[in-house]
Amino acid sequence: MNTNGMRITSPPFNLCLGDSHDIHVFELDTKRLAKPEWPKKVADIQKAIADIEPDVAILGDDNAFSLMADHLVEREIPVVFLGVNGGTGAHERYDAVVLGTHHTIRDQDGEYVTPQELLEEAFHKAQLPLFSFWDIFVGEKQSIGGFTISAHQEGLTAAAWRR
Repeated sequence: MNTNGMRITSPPFNLCLGDSHDIHVFELDTKRLAKPEWPKKVADIQKAIADIEPDVAILGDDNAFSLMADHLVEREIPVVFLGVNGGTGAHERYDAVVLGTHHTIRDQDGEYVTPQELLEEAFHKAQLPLFSFWDIFVGEKQSIGGFTISAHQEGLTAAAWRR
């Protein structure tokens, strides 16, 4: 795994992709860097991405989405989003929407929005297929499928551990 001088995490991508891919990992590190330092970090990563010309990019949180997605879209680099909870814009230019955990969303008035309300609104507005990580969000006016976690099975497993 090539880090191009950037600090590396332990992503599970090698496990799935094996050694047949050249994987480069860059961290914006926005949770630790002071906000005034972000533009330089973004510029450094954008330059590295331009040098690499990747086949795909994976963005792993809201800050990565808001700081990097438009740059990648403009360069026509396919993007996979994971761990993105909010934001609008670049994701509207993709072929599908993958919804993860969305239990802490609030509307413009600060009111809690239930996952069911959010999913139904996404269903009507997305104009793209929706995929979910949770089987309870697959169905009519919801996601069409996905690699899902079974809430039912998780309950059974939790109960079995209690024994």
